[in-house]
Amino acid sequence: MARRIAGKIFCQPLAEVDDVLGRIFSPVSHLNSVKNSPELREAYEQTLPLLSEYSTWVGQHEGLYKAYRDLRDGDNYATLNTAQKKAVDNALRDFELSGIGLPPEAQKRYGEIAARLSELGNQYSNNVLDATMGWNKLVTDVADLAGMPESALAAAQAQAQAKEQEGYLLTLDIPSYLPVMTYCDNQALREEMYRAYSTRASDQGPNAGKWDNSPVMAEILALRHELAQLLALTAMRINPSPPKWRRIRSRCSISSPTWQNAPVRRAKKSWPSCAPSPKPSLASMSCSRGTLPTTAKNRSSTSTASVMSSCAPISRKTKPLAACLKWLSAFTVLPLKSVPMSMCGIRKCASSSCMDEHNELRGSFYLDLYAREHKRGGAWMDDCVGQMRKLDGSLQKPVAYLTCNFNRPVNGKPALFTHDEVITLFHEFGHGLHHMLTRIDTAGVSGISGVPWDAVELPSQFMENWCWEPEALAFISGHYETGEPLPQELLEKMLAAKNYQAAMFILRQLEFGLFDFRLHAEYKPEQGAKILETLAEIKKQVAVVPGPTWGRFPHAFSHIFAGGYAAGYYSYLWADVLAADAFSRFEEEGIFNRETGQSFLDNILSRGGSEEPMELFKRFRGVSRSWTRCWSITGSKADCYVKICLIDETGAGDGALSVLAARWGLEQDDDNPMALALTTEHLELRKRDEPKLGGIFVDFVGGAMAHRRKFGGGRGEAVAKAVGIKGDYLPDVVDATAGLGRDAFVLASVGCRVRMLERNPVVAALLDDGLARGYADAEIGGWLQERLQLIHASSLTALTDITPRPQVVYLDPMFPHKQKSALVKKEMRVFQSLVGPDLDADGLLAPARQLATKRVVVKRPDYAPPLADVATPNAVVTKGHRFDIYAGTPA
Repeated sequence: MARRIAGKIFCQPLAEVDDVLGRIFSPVSHLNSVKNSPELREAYEQTLPLLSEYSTWVGQHEGLYKAYRDLRDGDNYATLNTAQKKAVDNALRDFELSGIGLPPEAQKRYGEIAARLSELGNQYSNNVLDATMGWNKLVTDVADLAGMPESALAAAQAQAQAKEQEGYLLTLDIPSYLPVMTYCDNQALREEMYRAYSTRASDQGPNAGKWDNSPVMAEILALRHELAQLLALTAMRINPSPPKWRRIRSRCSISSPTWQNAPVRRAKKSWPSCAPSPKPSLASMSCSRGTLPTTAKNRSSTSTASVMSSCAPISRKTKPLAACLKWLSAFTVLPLKSVPMSMCGIRKCASSSCMDEHNELRGSFYLDLYAREHKRGGAWMDDCVGQMRKLDGSLQKPVAYLTCNFNRPVNGKPALFTHDEVITLFHEFGHGLHHMLTRIDTAGVSGISGVPWDAVELPSQFMENWCWEPEALAFISGHYETGEPLPQELLEKMLAAKNYQAAMFILRQLEFGLFDFRLHAEYKPEQGAKILETLAEIKKQVAVVPGPTWGRFPHAFSHIFAGGYAAGYYSYLWADVLAADAFSRFEEEGIFNRETGQSFLDNILSRGGSEEPMELFKRFRGVSRSWTRCWSITGSKADCYVKICLIDETGAGDGALSVLAARWGLEQDDDNPMALALTTEHLELRKRDEPKLGGIFVDFVGGAMAHRRKFGGGRGEAVAKAVGIKGDYLPDVVDATAGLGRDAFVLASVGCRVRMLERNPVVAALLDDGLARGYADAEIGGWLQERLQLIHASSLTALTDITPRPQVVYLDPMFPHKQKSALVKKEMRVFQSLVGPDLDADGLLAPARQLATKRVVVKRPDYAPPLADVATPNAVVTKGHRFDIYAGTPA
């Protein structure tokens, strides 16, 4: 067997056996999630021990393990392609994680634990489903539902009619629950529903103890800990330093104070404006908090659900999916076809396929959009069939399930969806694209198979961005009766509200991620699970408003107790980093740029799990990113709005100002003397009460910077000497006070890689505009994109968490100038009016010295005292300035 497996057929018989098993069990598993009838549940539960036994048997099979190991260590390994090598490497990893190196008794125990965990995960999921279905409320007086959109009222009335009741039936399914929590004026009803929802499957609430997941969670955590101990023994025997564990630990820098403090400060600033009542109780504050970002966005922007829903019928919801594929080399989505599934009790299910520009089938999918009884809540994508090349040479194409829980069509009208639901559909379709558009034909690493958990959310969160682009919104929106597009006024309000309360969202994700990680990392058998205690400690760290003591969020946290995100929920935030950064390339080059789309397809979507995700990302984006980037992308542009006068002089009328304001957290203030003007050529800052000063903008392509690049001192410039450029040594630099980016550009032009930090959103917007034009320039764009990047974050917090560490940190804090140069005077007057002096600059020196592995360079006027009053004998001195040099902290 070892010789056959090590040959050219590359373990194909075993892969095809697994494929047959998957094709048989996949529909059963899917139906268990979407039509969880008692009969199907019983049959499904009977299969779980058999599947677990088979999986353990394969994972602990000495003959198979030796065959794979011989293949990796033999000459044939070099003849395999990249995907085949990755499949072999993954298989060996899976053998090791299945206990292949354990003694027989320990292997037996591993099998018992694996089987029991499978049963417990299913039991946990069933308890959540039963608890969700186990509560409803019939409202007979429509006055009790004041404030609710018409669409939500119609859906609740239809729910009642289906049960042969009169009135409005409310349930804990999201399409019923969220409209009440977001729009209903009845505080008592909101609190009642919040208590029922927040105590599902627990020892609290209206069904206390009936489907209690408390003992299930305790046993899951105990068994996971025991399994980890077994695998730690295996890892020591086979690989003393498993790289997978190091990666997980490094990603969990979300526990650092930097990550927690910044969003906490911003969320606290935004919370008072969104308080639900002038004298809220803890329960009322909490019941509003559960949906606060959505509530605040909709109320503050007056984007009511009725208006939004009437502009997003199903026909216009699936159309943009096809439209957005145009940037992926002319892909098309065929019209949806109904799938007869009445025998399973499932209605309104459809199927479709993705075709490329050569009319080649790339993949197919089933689409199940609507909520119903016995269907698991939430939205997800799962694989039905994976792509693989078979022994007979045929290519099996991928098939995906796309499942959501939206409101069904009511009273003969098409299904009308909110903007949040559109985002959800795009999110799941992103997963679907990752699976269907694969070019990998090796089982185990094609589509979503083999993709690490901390990268699997990249395509899904990436796709969400199109739901905020005016060009894409034109496809998404349209009145279901008249076809009229989304009103421009409403569109601008939506865009302005995009990042509202984003810090609250990030804190919620941090709370989930920290809870998940600490729950697993800090588990001690002698103390037990300490689930509620751990959550309470984390809430003290990051929660703006404490939840009620009776809240039981963990009891329905299916991601980590019944899904694949255990000790890995942080991957949602990590994917946010990658997704936002990937989309920024589309913003720079055009959101429907075909070449950019082809690059994303070639480097991300089509590669499946065949290569390490960070290598694929760097191939697409050109650089890797750190956790700091996530806050700079998703956090600091929200909740801390800067008031400024925004002026559009382009004449395009395309809502560009709204996009600009939403992206950078700017609020229109017509009376502000400072203005940010969008011209046909660039973005510029103006001081309106001193128009003779003109506009300030960032220009890396022409003007003074072009002259400085072509005719300046280059390596001979003082800043280049100060950072230590010499011979082939070109240090990696973090410019922690970027300003207009001039010194950073000089360093990049001579070959250094420079990351610019800028905390002021107006200055960051100017820099971003200059970079976008620089990146697009034929002469400098190539090396500029590779060497000069912007991170919109405060150096006071970001310097403690930047990875990888730079050799040099460069500081040029603003200091009152005495020179009478017209340029200095002009810029100082404008900038001082905008941001004022850097009064907290002294706080930068210590973290900068901790971050830099070689040196810290501080630019100062010749008359200024040393930064933080820390003198240094090392300096590069020029006429009017000196560059003080401090030692860093070696790696």
